[in-house]
Amino acid sequence: MTRGKSLIGVLVLSALALGVLGAGSASAAGMTAVVCENVGAGGEFETEHCGTGEGKGEFSTVPVENGTVVTSEGANPKLEATVALAKVIVTCEKSVGTGQVTNVTVGEEMKAHGTETIITYSGCHARRLSAPGETCKINNGGTITTNKLTTTTLTNHEVTVEPEGATPFAVFEILNEGTECKIPKTTVTVTGTVIGIANTEKHSHLTFEPATNGSKLKANGGAANYTGTEVGHMGAEGPTVGLTTS
Repeated sequence: MTRGKSLIGVLVLSALALGVLGAGSASAAGMTAVVCENVGAGGEFETEHCGTGEGKGEFSTVPVENGTVVTSEGANPKLEATVALAKVIVTCEKSVGTGQVTNVTVGEEMKAHGTETIITYSGCHARRLSAPGETCKINNGGTITTNKLTTTTLTNHEVTVEPEGATPFAVFEILNEGTECKIPKTTVTVTGTVIGIANTEKHSHLTFEPATNGSKLKANGGAANYTGTEVGHMGAEGPTVGLTTS
């Protein structure tokens, strides 16, 4: 892995890790978590992704059973924050998370609600944004594990991600050890709420960008930004899981 390929160290793979399956609208009154299943002849989609714009085939979206276990995997995400008076980026080689998803009705609106998500990041390190050659080690052998997270769909394909209860997203230490490391040993506590956008074109994608993060994501009390795309499927290697408008 190159230093330019940044997999996040610390937060926010949702219990859904979802995008939009077969959703054609840019806004929605409600959203339902669904799985893309092979139903044989008469299906609505050509492939196991149930993507927007596909022709008809043998696949259709089916609402998930409540309590379905979803696995999430990240692609090139990163966390940027001010730590020890310096702009810092935390990157990891791998992230794997699992959680449960349930469809619930709030008033007249359907929502997909994720619970009990725990994400483990491995091969993590940190550097200052101004020092591309720097690599500072993370405690616990470079492994960061979140506390339990919860997610809820909003309108306009938004998904909120936050810790369950009063806990932070995660707490970890940047060590003053590594290649050209000038960051002092520092404990980093990530708190607050972050918003992701369920993609209406790329199935099963939940995208996080600073412009849509909201303003409540914090690291040691200061503003933090998260960028990345998360993808979800049922179980360890099961079919695609996503969101559809309802």
